[in-house]
Amino acid sequence: MSDINKRIAVEVMGWKHDFTEEGKEWGYYNNKVGFYRKYIRHDHFNPSTDYNDASMVVDKMREDGWAMYLTVDPKPTEVFLANVCEFEKGMDTQVEYADTPQMAICLAALKVKEGEG
Repeated sequence: MSDINKRIAVEVMGWKHDFTEEGKEWGYYNNKVGFYRKYIRHDHFNPSTDYNDASMVVDKMREDGWAMYLTVDPKPTEVFLANVCEFEKGMDTQVEYADTPQMAICLAALKVKEGEG
């Protein structure tokens, strides 16, 4: 789970991964002044499970011009309901299904960033 959180912090949020002088993982540095804290410990940012952190991801995606839709629908190949996150910008749409809304947001945001790369 922490791997996806790290990817979100670096690839989606654009934060720099920061380490201690001894080379141990410390957290993330955000050079943006304003709403977000300047330093965030790596174990305090969990958008795949924490809705407050996932809402930071949504804010960042909206800042980048993406609209977000979050619904609960059946997966196309299954009978069970899943959380669906859709990011849309112009004609570009990225959709992901997951067991929780937080994970759906993270997976869709990563899919958007992979498509931009």
